[in-house]
Amino acid sequence: LRGHRFALPRWPLALWQVVVSCANWMLMGAALWVVLQGQVAYPAAIATVMLGAVAGLVLRVPAGLGVLESVGVALLTMDTLSKTDVLAALLAYRALYYFVPLVLAALALATAELLLHGKKPTK
Repeated sequence: LRGHRFALPRWPLALWQVVVSCANWMLMGAALWVVLQGQVAYPAAIATVMLGAVAGLVLRVPAGLGVLESVGVALLTMDTLSKTDVLAALLAYRALYYFVPLVLAALALATAELLLHGKKPTK
């Protein structure tokens, strides 16, 4: 590409990346479906997450803040789900999918650091 060469992954690694990516999207859709308590179809939950991601790329909003929520409210609001219910579920989804892993990773890092510094020889 314009005189540059990029090393592409070999087929087994590329296939593994596609599989992991698909699993991640399915997990994201499942997380949204769970916080919506199954009141929408699972494909609708995945479509909402995917369209929110695409809209976030197109709109170029920092960190995509509010984009997923706007897309979700527009797509998922119906007779049985009010806008406030959908918005609450989307905020719970953000907490579940983004902040819980962040907290777990921070705890793992703190534990690793404590174990590492606890094993250093003292003078």
